[in-house]
Formats: sequence, C-alpha cells, structure tokens
Amino acid sequence: MTLRTPLVAPASLVLGFFALACPATEQTDGTAGSSSGGGETSTTASTTVTTSATTATATDSEGESSSSGGATTVSTTLTTTATTAPDTGDTQVGECGPDAACSGLAPAGWFGPAIFSRVSDGAELPTCPAGYDEAGPTVLEGWHDPGAASCVCDCELSAAMSCGGYKYSHNNAQCYDYLYYAAVTEMCTNTTVTGYNNFFTYLNNQPTCMKTQLEDIPPVAWDATVRSCKLPGSAVACGDGSGVCTPLPPDDFEANLCVYKQGASDCPAGEYSVKRTFFSGVEDSRGCSNCACGAAPTTCDGAMLVYAEADCAGDYVAAVQANNGCTAATGNSVTMELDNESGCPVTSDSAPEGTAAPTGEFTFCCQG
Repeated sequence: MTLRTPLVAPASLVLGFFALACPATEQTDGTAGSSSGGGETSTTASTTVTTSATTATATDSEGESSSSGGATTVSTTLTTTATTAPDTGDTQVGECGPDAACSGLAPAGWFGPAIFSRVSDGAELPTCPAGYDEAGPTVLEGWHDPGAASCVCDCELSAAMSCGGYKYSHNNAQCYDYLYYAAVTEMCTNTTVTGYNNFFTYLNNQPTCMKTQLEDIPPVAWDATVRSCKLPGSAVACGDGSGVCTPLPPDDFEANLCVYKQGASDCPAGEYSVKRTFFSGVEDSRGCSNCACGAAPTTCDGAMLVYAEADCAGDYVAAVQANNGCTAATGNSVTMELDNESGCPVTSDSAPEGTAAPTGEFTFCCQG
C-alpha cells in the first residue's frame, strides 16, 4: 500500500502569495494633484521573493516508491511592491514641485502674480528670472520733495563807463570872467586851481545793461528703482484651478508675490493684502521767473576833487560838483570821482516758480 503525505507549503511561499493579494497603496500629504502629477508620494520599492517547496515521497512496506521520480523540488518566484511612508521630517513637496508654489490668481482688473526687485544708487536692474518671462512696469519708490528752484538775477554794464571832464577857472563868484581851462579824468592831473571854478562831465561811450540770470534746480531723488516681472499667460494652473504655479523668486527679488494695477486703489480681499505704492515718473515744472534790468546811465555824475599838493597827495581840500555851479577852490592837482551808484539796477527780480510731483501711480498688493 502506498501512503501519500500531504504537501505543506513553506511559510515563505504563503507570505509571497499574501503579498500578491494585497497591492501597494500610495500615500500622499493630502494636497490635491493636478493633471500633470500629484503631491508628494511615499517611496515605492519592488521586492522579488523566491520560495521552494519539496514534494516528499512515501514508500510502502515493500520499499516501492509511490512515484517514479523520487523527491521533487518546486520553485516559485513572486514580485511584491513595498511602500515606505515618507519621512515626516522632510519638506513636503506641493503639486507645483519643489521649486514653485501654488499662489492665488490675480483678481479681476489686476495683473500678476508678479515679483519685484528694488535697487538703489543707480545699481543695475536684474533681468526677469525663468518662469517670469513677461516684464511688468519698471517703477520708482520713495518720493522725496526736492524743493523749489534757487534764483539769482544780476544786471551789469556791457562795458565800463568812460567819463571825461573839464574845469574852467574864473576870478569872480559868478564865474563870468574866464581865466583858463583844464581837462579832468579819474587819473590825477597836476593843474593850478584858483579863484572860482566850474566843473563839467561827459560820457565817452554809451554802455547797455546786460542781464545775468542763474537758476539752481535741486535734483529729484527716489529711494529705489523697482523692476517687476509677471507670470506668462501659459502658467500652469493648480489648486483645482483656483491658483497658478509660481516659481520661487531668486535672491535678488522680494520673496512675496504681488498683483498690481495702474492708479491708486485699495488692495483686494484675499492673500494679496499688503499695499505698496510706486510711481512711473515725475512731473517737474520748477524754474525761475524772468528778471529785468533798468536803463544804463546816460550821464556821468560826480565831482572834481581839488588837492592842495601836487600828485593828489594828502586829503582833498575842495569838491566841485558837476552841476555847473561856481565854487571857490585853490589847489595844485585834481581828480574826478564818479558816483558809485552809476550802474544797472535790477527792476524786477527773479523768483522761483512751478512744482515737482510724482506721476503715474501704481498700486502693488503683496502677500503678507
């Protein structure tokens, strides 16, 4: 009689088949995926398990085998998928990938999302980084009122006044009887002065008044120049269509994204709530009003100074005015002294006018 013992599968084979019956399950961080891929998934690995089963052969009392081949070894190979949960200490990768974030769309009437960079002191503006291929407005930040212009007006003769003079000496107080004549200039002239004297002046040339007007307009100064860059229209949607994938800004750009519009506006409701005000330029009408000069003198007003000594030494002893009067004087030298007021007067001074003000306002509303 042939006895047959039942086959018992090894434990490794049972485990292998159990692994086939329970497929691997993908774990996520709960972030909804887009059509192009989900959020961070757990790590999946494939493991190959080989099991061996040996068919035992029982014999009867006569020593005959119940089979013709003796003991038989059967090998079975199973492939299982093992899933390893992500390390909770790692940064979770969102649906936009490790180098981007899902940010809110620009509300109606606004542009963006956009990033911006601030530079000062005439530094070079950075170029828009990858992912922000469309340049937004280049604007100015931090207006400072430069103040009014400084104005100066001056009037001068086109040429130095050149005056001449002459004197007549007489022997009576009415200056009727002529004794002798002598020329008088601004240089000292040695000549005898006796009795009573007349002094007359004349203008050698007729100068004109020339106006010199100076204005100093303080320069306009800003805290910074701002370059903005916005997402192209082809940016990838995220958040079930409520957002857009925004690449993380590089170091030379501000970290928070913004939306913007031209003009003064309150920020929209939502994540873009921090208001920044920029301008595109300045309207500057500052300057100085025109000034005016009076007429140049047409006569030489002054006096003949008479000195007792030759070469105009010492103090003068008499002054004969150029008014055709008759003045008693005695001396040995003379000179002509012109009035210091002979020049060009300023009849209308220059004054500052106009103003400077920022123009082209832009409202940027940024993430907090």
